[in-house]
Amino acid sequence: MARQSAFRNAQFAREALPEADVNESDLHLSWLQTSEKTPRPRAWEKANRAATYRGVPPQLHARVKEVAGELEVIVDEVARVFLEYGLACYQRGDLRIEPVLNMKLTLFPKGQRRWYENPQTPTPPTRQKKKPKKQEHKPWRLPRVSYRLPASIRQQVDEIRQEKNVPVGEVVTLFLSHALEAYENGRLILQPIPRQGASLGSLWRPS
Repeated sequence: MARQSAFRNAQFAREALPEADVNESDLHLSWLQTSEKTPRPRAWEKANRAATYRGVPPQLHARVKEVAGELEVIVDEVARVFLEYGLACYQRGDLRIEPVLNMKLTLFPKGQRRWYENPQTPTPPTRQKKKPKKQEHKPWRLPRVSYRLPASIRQQVDEIRQEKNVPVGEVVTLFLSHALEAYENGRLILQPIPRQGASLGSLWRPS
């Protein structure tokens, strides 16, 4: 059966019905309503809220995007798998987090003083060459990345951040870097499956 045009059907309706019963604007509106696309379900987005992390190096995020492109999956799924792998390695003791205390010195600790006079012949202090000062990154100037992750992963990462007293972005960076290295070395194997386009879900395994 040959396909018919919606405009031809509208013309037929005008000819078949009495003039008073046909409203051309109603016919046009009816055709538009039948052609309107059905809204896509957003259940996945609701279950996986976007989490923003500061301090993740742009080159690391770019590599995560490249892996997603190679596997033909979305970036959020690669980030999720990498974080799951990092968490698994941390929980079984293969990956350790050892923060380094970054503390500046002071001449005025509580209840003490850190200066005195030299009773002997004074020797002028040797002037040290100034080292180039590292540019201090303000939290609001650090690069940011956003991934849609399950609540369980966000919670576990945040718990580690609180336990180790380190920025959450550094925990995410460590896990992503560790998993990316394992993936590039062949220790971490990702297996996408068809699901209206490839999907990783939680299908990963160590080699």
